[in-house]
Amino acid sequence: SNKIRLILHSISFPTYAGPYSLVVLIYYYPLVRRHASNMSTTRFPLEDSQLIHDLHRLSEKSLKLVRSTMYSAPSDPSIAIRSWKMNEFKYYDVPSPFPTLARGLFSRETPSGNDQHGEQTYQIVARGYDKFFNIGEVPWTDWSSLSHHTGPTYTLSLKSNGCIVFIAPISISKLVVTSKHALGPQGVAKTHSEVGHRWLKKHLADKGKTEERLAADLWEKRWTAVAEVYTRAKRLHLIALTPAALRRQL
Repeated sequence: SNKIRLILHSISFPTYAGPYSLVVLIYYYPLVRRHASNMSTTRFPLEDSQLIHDLHRLSEKSLKLVRSTMYSAPSDPSIAIRSWKMNEFKYYDVPSPFPTLARGLFSRETPSGNDQHGEQTYQIVARGYDKFFNIGEVPWTDWSSLSHHTGPTYTLSLKSNGCIVFIAPISISKLVVTSKHALGPQGVAKTHSEVGHRWLKKHLADKGKTEERLAADLWEKRWTAVAEVYTRAKRLHLIALTPAALRRQL
């Protein structure tokens, strides 16, 4: 079958697991949790704002190092979301020039505006997991380092290689689904984020769940759900790419 499948990683909300769940992976950005009764009034963690201020400064210093792109949230076009993209080759530098090793990071200005010092505050909307490396690519993945800093028991897991999507809340009832660095239509027939959102809807409908319920769970816990969307026929690309676009991907 050439059906597109959504692998919804469901370690923390197993009621969402279903026929499309093939692997388990949840990445969550470990910030201060908010109680549901005061989510709208609790200030977002200062770590969010500090990280985004650092990225803005790096981007102003060198666009070759950090770039950002603004998008409107499809579920609420009044909300502007900024995607951050770091220079892929610089992840290998030690020390790192970046304030985070996340691959895939989306932020927005907080509705509350400025902090007590008059600076804009920010919310991390979605965060991908940290860049991971093969054995020996960086000092902390050398065998000597691994044997010194880690110990058994080790768990070996398998992961399907497809197109990564992030599922994150922008409110207690609304979600965004992004690709690694983009969201929404982007002026083309279909995008990876749109295909991922379509199959998220199908998955939830098949299990009798709703986007609003998932949004509320993720909002309360400040989690980003990470999924892989792939086809059996085209493991690497959901959408046909032109030769020029394929070269950019490589």
